[in-house]
Formats: sequence, structure tokens, C-alpha cells
Amino acid sequence: YLGTYAGFTTCNSGAATIDTVIVTPANRGILSVDVYFKSIYSKVLEGYVRSNESTYSIIITNNDSSKAGSIDYLRVFDITLQSDKSLKLHQYERDYTLAVDTVQNSCQFVGTKVVKK
Repeated sequence: YLGTYAGFTTCNSGAATIDTVIVTPANRGILSVDVYFKSIYSKVLEGYVRSNESTYSIIITNNDSSKAGSIDYLRVFDITLQSDKSLKLHQYERDYTLAVDTVQNSCQFVGTKVVKK
């Protein structure tokens, strides 16, 4: 699951843009990783890998609140990897300030692992 994934990101059913996600090992404990998502370059996503026999998922432990100090507005990331070759990263922003839970923004990256020769 470690490596560089090249692919495309689509937000809110818009046009796809070329994008990259890099998964690197981190020294916070067993199976901890840092995820660099080119679309949000300044943000390093900290997480850990959870696996079953065919799929890995990366749990991002620092769900990012885009409004400082707010627990009502969260940016959440969900990452799954299949067969060590493809990665799907789903990013969505939820607003809990209203009576109903609403998704404000939804982006999905789909990419394949870059094999170095």
C-alpha cells in the first residue's frame, strides 16, 4: 500500500482533474502512515492501515475541521486500496449545524500505483 498513486479527482460531479496521492510510512506506531493528497498539498493526513484479506483501508485519525474549534463542520477522508494496485480516496465535508446532516462538498480520487522501473 505504500507508494505513489496517479489518477484523477472529481468533485461534486464536475470535471475530472489529474491528481496524485502518496502514501508513506510514519513513525507513530505500527501500520501508521502519512498521506499526501496533491489537491490539498499543504495538508498531511495522518492515519493508520487496517486490512482484511483483500482490501486495505487507511483510517485518517485527524478528521480536519475547516473552521477552527468547530465540531459542527468536519472534513472527512476515507481511503481504500485494492490488490496493492489501485487506491480510492473519498473526501467529503459535512455540516452538522443544521437539524440535518448535509454534505457540503464531495471529492473522489481514483488512481493506480506508479511502478518504478
